[in-house]
Amino acid sequence: MLNTVKMLRPVKQTWAELKVRISDHTPLQYHTKNLMDGAYFLTFIKHNNYTYFANIYPEGHWRYIEADYTDFVTNFKPILDEKPLTDSGLVDGSKIHVHQTSRLPGTTTFFTCASDLQTDPTVVGGEVPENQKLKGHHEIGQDIVQHAYLDLNSITNDTYLHEGYLQWKDALNDEITVSFVPKLSSVSAGAGTLYNMYQGYMVVPAAGDGTIVVDDMVLVEMPLNEFGNRGAAFWNADFNTTTKLFENVTAAPTGNGVYNMFTVEVNFILFANKVPLLGSGFMNLQTSDSSRLGHNIRIKVTAYTLGSDHDWWWNAFATLHRIFTV
Repeated sequence: MLNTVKMLRPVKQTWAELKVRISDHTPLQYHTKNLMDGAYFLTFIKHNNYTYFANIYPEGHWRYIEADYTDFVTNFKPILDEKPLTDSGLVDGSKIHVHQTSRLPGTTTFFTCASDLQTDPTVVGGEVPENQKLKGHHEIGQDIVQHAYLDLNSITNDTYLHEGYLQWKDALNDEITVSFVPKLSSVSAGAGTLYNMYQGYMVVPAAGDGTIVVDDMVLVEMPLNEFGNRGAAFWNADFNTTTKLFENVTAAPTGNGVYNMFTVEVNFILFANKVPLLGSGFMNLQTSDSSRLGHNIRIKVTAYTLGSDHDWWWNAFATLHRIFTV
């Protein structure tokens, strides 16, 4: 459900393989430095930050492929400007240069313990109540299981989770679990509708013979993974940045859509599973990755009070990579 990014992983391709990856958002670059006369080094970074590259060799080289060479020189080279790829930090000759960071180009590091304002899906930050912050205090006599949620607006602001941090006081082998769960839609019984329930937790399309009505529709984005693939998603929609609402909601009955609707909370991923806490301390849940959070996917922290009932405190904050931080 989440997109784990590894920065600038080089993937060698043939020209035929590289060509089909090119789009308006991933412009091809080429240069000839340190290569034999008439040879070309081609590269681009896909949105998931894999660096795809290929070499095209001229006639006389043992790797010369006439169709590839002719295709590039005739159809692509005339519309491209030769760029010194060292300007982008990618290559120098045949060497790959990397910047060791999980942060995607165009994003900024952002630390937060608090949700974005949920009354406006385009807002970053905003004043939110205490129950929309990742902090907790278990008092004697309270429920031994407590939850807190971090809700981030990512429909107009690509947002990636890098890592998290935990702080606690007076814990006695109590535990913390961090997971990713969907926001929920509400439904009621119906007949002859366009909606059915799948295994009691997800709304799927019906062909006029559905058995439920969607009373409050919450679309949960299923983000692409690092290979450009998306899990099954049964709805498409357009987000109107003026009205700040989804519109043109249509069914994707084969599962090739972008959004899903859930009626029961399910775990997409466990980021940290029952981490034990003792005494007072601080912990970095360190990673080298950055995972994209689809819109209306929530970060959920569950605190378990174990053993004899006792007072204890915890708080957490997340390191994010976001396009906009204000």
